[in-house]
Amino acid sequence: MNIEKKPKSLILHPFLFAIFPIVSLFSQNLDLLSLSEIIFPLILFLVISAAAWIILRYTFKNSIKSGIIISIVWFIFFSYGYLFSVFDLTIFYGINFIQQHLVLMIPFIGTLVIGILVISRTKRRLNNANTIANVIAIALIAFPLMNIGLYDFQQQDISYENYEIADLQTGVQLYNMPNIYYILLDEYAPQETLLDAYDFDNSEFLNFLNEQGFVAKKSYSNYPTTFQALASILNMQYINWISEEIGEDSTDRHSAFEITANNQVMKILKSKGYIVVNTDSGWEITRNMPIADLNLCGENQLFNSEFLVMTIRNSILNPIYVKMFEPGMRERVLCTFSEIPEAHLKTEKPVFVFSHVMLPHGPYFWGPNGEHLTPKKTTLEHGYDRPIQGYTDQLQFANKKMKEMIEKILSSTERQSIIVIQSDTGPSTNYVTTCQTCPLEHSNVNEKMIRERMSNVSFVYFPTNKEVLYDGMTPVNSFPLIFNTFFDDNYEMLDDRIYFSLEIEPYRHVDVTEFMTEQKNIDLSLWNE
Repeated sequence: MNIEKKPKSLILHPFLFAIFPIVSLFSQNLDLLSLSEIIFPLILFLVISAAAWIILRYTFKNSIKSGIIISIVWFIFFSYGYLFSVFDLTIFYGINFIQQHLVLMIPFIGTLVIGILVISRTKRRLNNANTIANVIAIALIAFPLMNIGLYDFQQQDISYENYEIADLQTGVQLYNMPNIYYILLDEYAPQETLLDAYDFDNSEFLNFLNEQGFVAKKSYSNYPTTFQALASILNMQYINWISEEIGEDSTDRHSAFEITANNQVMKILKSKGYIVVNTDSGWEITRNMPIADLNLCGENQLFNSEFLVMTIRNSILNPIYVKMFEPGMRERVLCTFSEIPEAHLKTEKPVFVFSHVMLPHGPYFWGPNGEHLTPKKTTLEHGYDRPIQGYTDQLQFANKKMKEMIEKILSSTERQSIIVIQSDTGPSTNYVTTCQTCPLEHSNVNEKMIRERMSNVSFVYFPTNKEVLYDGMTPVNSFPLIFNTFFDDNYEMLDDRIYFSLEIEPYRHVDVTEFMTEQKNIDLSLWNE
């Protein structure tokens, strides 16, 4: 008698549940992320899921039980962070951090233990449960995949004719070309803002810069967001043309990211024989720049990517995720300040060192003398604790490291040095962000917010020709000034314009130049509708 064997059940759900949060998070941030950023997290969680399934299958001698247990674990693992973020804004308000997680962790762990015990001890066949789990997992992952596909379908081709500089001007090829250091300190505030908003006097650092030969001119940001400011600086042009291409209502940042990654400034310097050096900032766009010859301080990029941080934050590891990533963030900052003055030793050619440093930008890990501090709110994103003290502590730490770096650079006698230290924008303490649960909405836009955000710093060390620097210069003209002054190039010096927008509407630019420079009135109803 022939006995027909039942077909083996297909076990997909433990692997789909493992990657669903990653695909879902990616689909919610398509305007910020590229597909390459999720490859490592996908592989990581698939490998973990496969390894766990093999181990449990060997333990229970049952493939379906093993798969269901893993799916339960993934469900508990990833749902915890989402529920915690919801409760943190409602019933957890006013409860300290440890109590918050104890309240939520106990039922979660209890559910996990009970679920594993029930599945492992049951004598019932679980084929139907396996089929249902497969259907649920496929349905769940289908929605973000459809969203990703729809987004790609709707994307329009961008014309970059306004981006490319027609001819790279090589200018006079100097035998002893200077090393050029461009340091972008994220959200570093000028003295006026520090005195007014933070009750902090930065005179000691400013006096140090003056003694070293730096010129500090009054300066303003061209744009209120890093991604726009950086795209403008490194391409020596305003990027309002992007909003004309994709529309003012768009939040897509990929065009700006593209022209930053393959920017004109680095192309020009490479054409002049420079070795381009970039240091890992921790922010995806300036972590590993493909156009750079050397990318330093990025040894732990896979495990310290912004996307992986977000993924772990939304998991049951939320209580310790800051501790997990904090050492790598500290190491990156220390490496950056160590590598910048040593970069010229890596080649006999002149170097252009570009370094985007996430200081004094939060989270606030550093005391004024480099003490290790952990944010009490245990978050690496918006809503940093100690917004005033934390910022000034971190600014003083940045000053300390900058002093050491500057002294080392200027002590080198092999080549002259050009050092430009600027901030992308002013601080974000009062700036409207994309955080949907933050209290700052459109109705909070005021004149003080705009002034703080659009006032930046510009500290410049030129070995000669310091008289070319002027008050009111904006970062878009930094490199044309350098190229024209030291290489006899003839790049256009643009009118210094200042464009404000909200982070939730980055391309809805409003020209606030006269408001910032001439104290003229501004119509706040443009944002407070």
